[in-house]
Amino acid sequence: MCLKRDYYSGLGTNTHAAYNTQIIVCKGLIATYYVSQSRSDLKDLIPALDKFYESYSIYPKYLCADSGDGSLNNYRYLHDHNIGNYVKYFSWEGNISGRNPSQYVLINETAIRCLNGNIGHIVKLDNRHPKKSNSTFFRIDGCNSCDFKDYCKRWMNKKEENFKIFEVVIELQKYINQSEENLLSPKGIELRVNRSIQVEGTFGMIKQDMPFDRFTRTSLDKVSTEFMMVCLGLNIRKLFKFYDAKSKNKFWIAPNDLQPETKKKPSAKRLSNKVNRKKLKKEADEPNPKG
Repeated sequence: MCLKRDYYSGLGTNTHAAYNTQIIVCKGLIATYYVSQSRSDLKDLIPALDKFYESYSIYPKYLCADSGDGSLNNYRYLHDHNIGNYVKYFSWEGNISGRNPSQYVLINETAIRCLNGNIGHIVKLDNRHPKKSNSTFFRIDGCNSCDFKDYCKRWMNKKEENFKIFEVVIELQKYINQSEENLLSPKGIELRVNRSIQVEGTFGMIKQDMPFDRFTRTSLDKVSTEFMMVCLGLNIRKLFKFYDAKSKNKFWIAPNDLQPETKKKPSAKRLSNKVNRKKLKKEADEPNPKG
């Protein structure tokens, strides 16, 4: 798989023999670990939660995770097991910052709203088949007079059409709306802050403080055992630290007067300029056939 240390140097072509490690952290301590040979985190969340249940016979009350875990199957799993959904979705950062927002938001099962505020409804298309079996087509009209048309139509071949068709997985969009509402709430802010401290900080301690950044064994079973010993050693170090200091394992708690976070409103002019700059750069990089 591609590793972070030299991923960009070869544009993703530098691959290495490696393993994917997952941890579930509670109160700063590693509650569960999981090791796989997956090249992404997308399919590792459910096995990690299953292992958590095998160890404690309960599921977490809520779960905060990065956008790499934001898939329909993972959201379904959280819903089916009554786990609070604080898992980011793929376009989370772009939506919250307004720099790369989603082109529509689901209002209900029969309507969506675009960046300009236009409402789209379900349509049936005889000449087009959905890419996913559980998706639905929505149509939004009035695109030619929209300030966001350069951004929304940047991948379309027929940019002169006064409408746009969106293929929407309604169930996934419902979970995304739920996730976004939860993450922007005071509780979501608290979980996001603590996740950056506890989970990312735990990996930092493993790699920098212990230090452990390379497995010395091969095969999944042996690597899992090695990582288990590393996690156990980290927990013991933390526990003795708390015992010596005679202090509790405290982390940031959101104050009672903390207000929910709001998304930044996207700028149509800024998004249009961004699209046009990329277009001009691409045209400049293309070889001139007359040259």
